[in-house]
Amino acid sequence: MKRVLFIYNIKDWAIHNVGKLWAEAVAEYFVFDFVSYAELIDGSALKTHSVPYDVIFWGYAMVPSFPSVFAIYRFQRALQTLLKLAGVKTPPELIKKSVTIIHDPIEIFPKLRGLYQAHKTEKDLREFQNWQEARPDFTALKWVHRYCVISSEMQEIFLTYRKAPLVIPTDSDVPIVSESQINRASGLRVMSRASPQRRKNIPLLMQCQQQMCSSVECFDLYVGQALVSRERYLQLLSEHNCYICTSWCEGGPLPIMDALHYGHVILTTPVGQTNELVIHGKNGFFCQTLNEFCEALQELVKNPDTFLAMRYASLELARRRKSNRDDVKQLMCNFLSW
Repeated sequence: MKRVLFIYNIKDWAIHNVGKLWAEAVAEYFVFDFVSYAELIDGSALKTHSVPYDVIFWGYAMVPSFPSVFAIYRFQRALQTLLKLAGVKTPPELIKKSVTIIHDPIEIFPKLRGLYQAHKTEKDLREFQNWQEARPDFTALKWVHRYCVISSEMQEIFLTYRKAPLVIPTDSDVPIVSESQINRASGLRVMSRASPQRRKNIPLLMQCQQQMCSSVECFDLYVGQALVSRERYLQLLSEHNCYICTSWCEGGPLPIMDALHYGHVILTTPVGQTNELVIHGKNGFFCQTLNEFCEALQELVKNPDTFLAMRYASLELARRRKSNRDDVKQLMCNFLSW
């Protein structure tokens, strides 16, 4: 079996819900060791992970960690030290085999990094809405042997610049509920979970809540850096049946995938992987303005039978994505082999 050193820069989402799912998919052929970038740089991971590796994998948010050639050089030196202690005789050759997966637009669009700061004001940020028109920065990708993306949205951007990466989608790690667990008598119970970043377009989310809270059974927003625990999060998913996302740019978003597993109807902007998660009018709606979001919610309130059918459609889509796990396995195996 081949060994993969998976180096990550952000915990939780990237490791527990993405990297480890990929590792599980190819566990028959590859063994993954997960080491944080900070552990690698300060040397604290050397003793516990001092084994030979066949592939070096840059995980989520690693590409933005290299804003300069010096940063990449520093990273390579630290990596060479790790591999030397691991007994690998030719670290330069191994480093050339590094691979990475681009999850999020911020990784190749420096302009967007302001969108990932906390939203302190309701300042007009319309210039970010057309972020796809900016020029991406592929500098860090020159230092990897192979790369891929997680969404067709990102693939289209790469194709514009005559680059044709594989698409290896991400998925939720929460269980899919059964139809019998769907409360047919429940009214519309809306939720959203988000960090307070500008890209989340929180003002639009709050305006929608303010305008629709009296028309739905509940409209709960969980916004903040200190997000709820996993146990509480799963409980919230079970207590709601409609998920709303107003973001300007996303990699997934993963909460939508989680919400599908609980039979939520999805209202979202067309971002990230949503074109694979939402069939407009079938299990959710694509919306961009306040009026569009409110009209979609009103449609669900007025037509409970349609709302219930859309919930079942979300569960069916979630099951279909799970059944495609072998496709992800094959894609990942091909990506890690050459």
